[in-house]
Amino acid sequence: MTFRYRIAGGAAEVSAAQSALAAWMEAAGASLHSVTRAEVVLEELALNAQRHGGALEVLVEASIAVGLCTLVLEDAGRPFDPTVGVLPLPAASLGAARIGGLGLALVRRNAAALRYTRTGMGRNRVEVDLPLC
Repeated sequence: MTFRYRIAGGAAEVSAAQSALAAWMEAAGASLHSVTRAEVVLEELALNAQRHGGALEVLVEASIAVGLCTLVLEDAGRPFDPTVGVLPLPAASLGAARIGGLGLALVRRNAAALRYTRTGMGRNRVEVDLPLC
């Protein structure tokens, strides 16, 4: 059983994709915690592809097997590997915290595995294994 969705718009379309993914995961018996985790990762990666990578569309696939939900996102935006790069250090206090810039940390923290490839067709492909609990 595989989930497929084409995001061809901004934040509203990403939200629709999240809702569709949530319904699909719930029908497959995933817990609310697992669904929420997948929604957060989908939102972060899809919006980054659009806002920072210039992607006009993001193709999303998901599958569930052996305790994992694997999300695959593909886009033709600028190359960006979310598996590399230094993440910001946590703020010393809430008052010192800055807004934004923590999305990739959320993706990495929630993922059991995170893989990136730039395909021969000039597409970014991000695969995220999310534990089901």
